[in-house]
Amino acid sequence: MKKVIGIGIDGVLRDVLGQFDNIFRKKYIFDSAELKTEDMGDGQLKLGDTTEEDARSFAVKQKELNLIRMPVDTADLTNHYTFPERKEEFLDEDGNKETFTLSQEELLEKFIFEEYPYQIFAKADPIKNAIDIFHKMQNKGIKDDSYDIVLMSKLKGASIPSTFTFFGNNHIRVKNFVAVDEEWQKWEHCDILIDCSSEAIQSCPEGKTIIKINQEWNSWDFSEKSFDSLEDVFNSIRKEELVF
Repeated sequence: MKKVIGIGIDGVLRDVLGQFDNIFRKKYIFDSAELKTEDMGDGQLKLGDTTEEDARSFAVKQKELNLIRMPVDTADLTNHYTFPERKEEFLDEDGNKETFTLSQEELLEKFIFEEYPYQIFAKADPIKNAIDIFHKMQNKGIKDDSYDIVLMSKLKGASIPSTFTFFGNNHIRVKNFVAVDEEWQKWEHCDILIDCSSEAIQSCPEGKTIIKINQEWNSWDFSEKSFDSLEDVFNSIRKEELVF
């Protein structure tokens, strides 16, 4: 029976992290950087001491220091991006208004999947050469009748149609695609998984194979097979150094 090779889209074909970073900075840093002296805190530059451009640049740097911690070397984005506090109201069973503060995890989830799914998932840049390599891998599996390929991503709500927009924008001729609710569920659809997700790597079932695409955030996740790019994986397949 032919093996099924799963390829995680994000971090392998699509630079979702880079686009998330762009949108986060636009929303919480560049569009919100204050120039008024009363909003800039003790010890900061005053508009009378410098140019408006310099003051704005200083305010932006202060916000970056407060809200962003680089590099992104863990899988949990809340370790690296801090969302401003937000409260929401809801009605209890008796119709009374209750107010609660959203956790950082809830704010991250809302930002990605509810507020900016199109900007993040549809507009993300493709990773260099990865789409062309994916087409070559898919065509080789069809021509040799040696394996099937399925693209996979953890998606919710509007991030699903946004991913189809990403496919269209980048002319991705994908024949099989699966959206999952959790990273570990990718293993329900493949025998071999090429991915950079820490959760997917760590949840590899016995008898299946994980091929890790190296990223800073998964450097501590063990895999017997690891490569720096999908292109490196495909070159190893063509040289028959990587056999399924």
